[in-house]
Amino acid sequence: MRDSSFDEDPKLLSFLSQTSLSYEPADQNSYIPLPASDNMYWFSYDQSGFDIRCARIRILGFSFRASSDKDSKSTCAAPADDPIELLGKPLRIGRADDVFGKIFANSLHALQVVQFYYWKAPELAARRNQTTGGSETVCYPTIQVQQSSGTELPLLCNHGLAQTIFGSYSSVDSVIEWDDVVLALDMWENYSEELRRKLSIFLPNWLSNGTIFVVDPSEPTQVCGEGN
Repeated sequence: MRDSSFDEDPKLLSFLSQTSLSYEPADQNSYIPLPASDNMYWFSYDQSGFDIRCARIRILGFSFRASSDKDSKSTCAAPADDPIELLGKPLRIGRADDVFGKIFANSLHALQVVQFYYWKAPELAARRNQTTGGSETVCYPTIQVQQSSGTELPLLCNHGLAQTIFGSYSSVDSVIEWDDVVLALDMWENYSEELRRKLSIFLPNWLSNGTIFVVDPSEPTQVCGEGN
C-alpha cells in the first residue's frame, strides 16, 4: 500500500482551493499560467543542462525575445548568473526575423500558446482555407508581426542535449501562418477559461473526497463540509 505521505492530491487540492477559486469571474487574466520555481524546469545532465521551457520553444522553431526595445537594453545588462529569471517576466516570441507583437505574461504563457497552435494546426488551416474559399469569414484579432531580428533572451541552454531528449524541430513546418497563431491565441484563451470554469465546478467534489477524479457533470455538486 502506498504511503499517504507520497499522495500529492491533498497538496494540490490545498493549493487549488487557495488560488483557483480566489479569482473573480470578471477577472480576464485568470487563465494566465503561473510558473513554478525556475529550478523545477531545469534538466541537468553531466555538468550541463537546459531549461525545459527554453528547449521546447526552440524545438518548435521559436525563440523567446525581449518584450520591447527598452527591455532589450536592460536584457543585455542583465546579470549573467540569473538569466533564467527572465523567463518569468513579460516577453515576446520570434521566429527567424519575425517577432510576434503580443507580449506574453511569462515564458510558460507563450509556450502554452505555441503548443496549442501546433495542436490545433489542422483546425486552424481548415478555417483559413474556408475563409480563402469564401465559405466562411474568420475575424482575426489584430496583432502586428514585426520584421526585426529582435533581441533573443540570453538563456543558458544546451540545445544539443535538448534535441537528444526531445528530438529535432526539423520536422516542424518551416512556414508559419501568423494569422493562425493570432487565432490560436484567441482560441487558447477561451479554451483555458473553460477549463478554469470546469475546475471551479469540480473542485468542491474533489475537496469533499480528498482526491482528484473524473466528475460526472450530471451529478449534483457536493459542497465541502456537507454530508457525513
